[in-house]
Amino acid sequence: MRICHITSVHPRYDIRICEKECISLVNAGYEVYLVVNDDMPDEIYKGIHIVSTGVKDNGRMARIVRAPKRVLKKALEIDAEVYHLHDPELLMISDKLSGTRKKVVFDAHEDTEKQIETKRWIPGFLRKIVSESFGLYSHGKFKRMAGLISVTPSIVEKLKQYNKNAVLVTNFPIINDMNGTSGNKLKIEQEKYVFFAGGISEQWCHENIAKAVDKINGVHYIFAGKDQGNYVERIVENRGKTAYYLGLLPHDAVKQYYKEAIAGMAILKTDTQVGRDGTLGNTKLFEVMEAGRPVICSDLKLWREIVEKYSCGICVDSDDIDAIADAIRYLSEHIDESNKMGDNGRRAVEMEFNWSTQEKTLYAFYENIKGLIF
Repeated sequence: MRICHITSVHPRYDIRICEKECISLVNAGYEVYLVVNDDMPDEIYKGIHIVSTGVKDNGRMARIVRAPKRVLKKALEIDAEVYHLHDPELLMISDKLSGTRKKVVFDAHEDTEKQIETKRWIPGFLRKIVSESFGLYSHGKFKRMAGLISVTPSIVEKLKQYNKNAVLVTNFPIINDMNGTSGNKLKIEQEKYVFFAGGISEQWCHENIAKAVDKINGVHYIFAGKDQGNYVERIVENRGKTAYYLGLLPHDAVKQYYKEAIAGMAILKTDTQVGRDGTLGNTKLFEVMEAGRPVICSDLKLWREIVEKYSCGICVDSDDIDAIADAIRYLSEHIDESNKMGDNGRRAVEMEFNWSTQEKTLYAFYENIKGLIF
């Protein structure tokens, strides 16, 4: 069966789409294509046929208006049995891709209907109207699809109202060494710091973390990733030597920084997750657990349940700088307990929160779709 994943937004090597879903499907013996909206050449990557539109859009509106037509043209040329869509604007091409022997599935990376209500680029007075209109439009599309996938339980339950074939395939990390690797051990004499690797944007509360670290003698905040909108200047401003920005780091370097950190930081603003439940779709919590270090994370319901069940970190109010400081101080002063939390998190990832568990659901989902075609 030929499967074509399509994205107008995500990069061609996106972890969820390319490294997880597409590669897993290649390993299962499917013929897999990935249509992307960029200006890079076509290639075969780890068995995936990556097909580019040859154009990279400048600006959100240009992408929303123009990209769907471009990816549709490429997708129709591939002539797949299953088209797997990854972006909300691609719903407009779903009917043109479907047919008697062609099925369309949608991968809801987030609850777009709810997310619209928080989008600052949409005028405030229009957000509710746009959200409701998108809801009516998308629900009709979902009903006509062969199946739906999402990253977190609450979204899956919502999708099941419109399509019974809705399944949870979340973003747990890929673990390459599943042989019971124990957590990393922090030594008392090491220079103390907390670490973050990922998007350098307001949603990750970097300013609050830096302010919290300011309250603790001998502890630094080291963070790495792509600076979005010159946000780094606001974080390090007037901080002296307590906050260090390292820019983009290779994966091996990220692992090393985690290894020697007091804790990994995963403090996400509540409003970015539409309420207090949070999501399993964001990988930051699991990346820290995988690294074998304790996590200091937002007190979101789904995250708190995991942290408390496995005793692998501390949950805090993302807006409470004193609470963040107290959590950092506690872990820096209780090294043995910190190391134990790190071990607990690593074991939890090895046993439960890893991609191999989600891969099985993905295979079953596609076997079900295959039965609808043949």
